[in-house]
Amino acid sequence: MLETSNLCAGYLKDPVLQDVNLDVQPGEVVAVVGPNGAGKTTLVRVLSGVLKPAQGRVFIQRRDVTRLDHTSRARFLAVVPQAHNLPPDFTVYQTVLLGRTPYLGWLGHLSEGDHRLVWEALDYTHITDMADRLVGRLSGGEQQRVLLARALVQNTAVLLLDEPTTYLDLEHQSLTLNLIRVLASEMQKAVLMVIHDLNLAALYADRVVLLHNGQVVTAGRPGEVLTEANLAAVYNTSVRVIPHPDYGTPLILPDSSYQKGLLITESVQAAGCAGAGQ
Repeated sequence: MLETSNLCAGYLKDPVLQDVNLDVQPGEVVAVVGPNGAGKTTLVRVLSGVLKPAQGRVFIQRRDVTRLDHTSRARFLAVVPQAHNLPPDFTVYQTVLLGRTPYLGWLGHLSEGDHRLVWEALDYTHITDMADRLVGRLSGGEQQRVLLARALVQNTAVLLLDEPTTYLDLEHQSLTLNLIRVLASEMQKAVLMVIHDLNLAALYADRVVLLHNGQVVTAGRPGEVLTEANLAAVYNTSVRVIPHPDYGTPLILPDSSYQKGLLITESVQAAGCAGAGQ
């Protein structure tokens, strides 16, 4: 459904992504994880056709993304960016309705079917009661759900999400990620999401891609990728990985013994400095 081949990309002469190969199948959720600056958002920009690759290719349903015009891309792929730059004076309903733009003719007439899809998307994302509210008066978490609803009404085979749980509280993180799982399993959408929370990636993703310095370090099932050795090497910090007691998925925890060691060292150093001054 979505595939990259030897993908390289960057900005001017600054390379960011190097030889990235990945794929997402119908009905699958793939999580891209990695530290800040790893190239995750750049990857979403290239996959969505916003940024042209310097080398390599991106395919959606065997079609080269770089050869599709903006409208055609929007019929194959929907993007949920981080919440920002939404039209503040648009209502939630008007903003979600923008997702139907790729399907409108020259005259821009909206059908009953278009409006029905908008209400279904509002219901899916639990924001029906916000339909008449101005987007500029919503919280960041509410805006994030508006963006997801807008992507749903595009009715595409591929869904890209850049930090879909940003600004969301625990309830709405669960609601959003469960919805993403439903979209993948029941509607056979190919979903790729960039996410910082490794535990959420382990719980909701079928496969995980670990990105570092613009390269794929490893990819596979969560238990294969989210190991203590892999995470320590990429994130430069010690962690503990244990099986989740209920789900069996990897549960990533800070290494408390490592932190205690730092605190003991700092405490000894501080005492030494204080003693030297006496």
